Amino acid sequence: MEAKTKSPDNPGKALAICMKGLRAKKRMTQGDIVRATGLERSYVSNLEAGKIMHPRVDTLDKIAKAFGMKLSDLIIYCEKIHKKFPPSSS
Repeated sequence: MEAKTKSPDNPGKALAICMKGLRAKKRMTQGDIVRATGLERSYVSNLEAGKIMHPRVDTLDKIAKAFGMKLSDLIIYCEKIHKKFPPSSS
């Protein structure tokens, strides 16, 4: 039987882990993300806590740009790290 890779149980948790990893990699604070995106600090904090399950696409785009990425690159990065956002098979 094949062992399953443990991955977050929802997209919000996967994004939270992804954001924390990118912030650490780029040596950014939540305040840096707030300033770059114009999002409320509490919203950014809730994103990183995995409390927001389905952020809007324009919000994800702002986050990607804050990290110096395109939205598609952010999604691919999260896919590679978490294997949580597989392509739809339908």
